[in-house]
Amino acid sequence: MTQALLAILFALAAVGGGLKGLSWYKRYRILKDIDPEAITREARGVSMKVLVQGTRALPGMSTSRANRTVGDLVLLSDRFLITSGRGLIADLREGKRKFKSVRCTGPGRLVIEGDVPASTNQQHGLYRIELILPDATSWAEALKPWIRDGGEFGSL
Repeated sequence: MTQALLAILFALAAVGGGLKGLSWYKRYRILKDIDPEAITREARGVSMKVLVQGTRALPGMSTSRANRTVGDLVLLSDRFLITSGRGLIADLREGKRKFKSVRCTGPGRLVIEGDVPASTNQQHGLYRIELILPDATSWAEALKPWIRDGGEFGSL
């Protein structure tokens, strides 16, 4: 009986470790080609909650509930990326699509809102990413250029 219980516990631990490793690899694969010298600012292993409304434009994110995941933020001079264990959430390049708002809603809490263009007869997909960062205010300042004209910016 104890051997069967130990085998089940070992199998569950192995599956959990494998899923954690797969999540890490998805984040690593997206960022591996970026030159470390070009990175202006980064935060790895950040806890985030992603809310999606409308089209399922963000990979692996459910529209019916809050999606909790771990991700990375990487800011370059002309590009900003947000990755998660489920894939790439945002890849903004200079002069292209920008966020609707970036603001700090509390100490250590950064909120990013944006939309994803949809096909011809659908609505835009909306998303909200809530991040827990010790230096959320400085991240909000750094992301100011990535907010579209007329967008919302704020910090405590």
